[in-house]
Amino acid sequence: MSEFGTGEWLGKMVGVCSDTGAPGVEARVAVTVEKAPTGKVRWTAEIADDGLARAEPGAARDADIALTVGYEDLVSCLSGEVDPSVMFMRGDLKVAGDTGRFFDLLPWMESEPVRRACRRLGGHE
Repeated sequence: MSEFGTGEWLGKMVGVCSDTGAPGVEARVAVTVEKAPTGKVRWTAEIADDGLARAEPGAARDADIALTVGYEDLVSCLSGEVDPSVMFMRGDLKVAGDTGRFFDLLPWMESEPVRRACRRLGGHE
């Protein structure tokens, strides 16, 4: 299994999330994961009509949205134990930038194709 947050892991994430469908929603998202096994991990993801189109190491300054989440919370989300909307309401998922775009993305993030992809990515399927 590839190490969390590496280019190899990001490639796997794109592979499992690329055909999850996000019609009408496009966003460039900078993600920061705090307290990961290797420390703070950052990447930038591009979501397009088909789903996750691209992900690369490092948080882009020109992202539409910046998300910050703790590693353990992210693992809970990937396993399906908690939804991103619940994490946001509890303050476990912080959003900066275009929060309207974040709310536009939530239905895709919580869709069954994305849930299945996350479980595969997290090794729970």
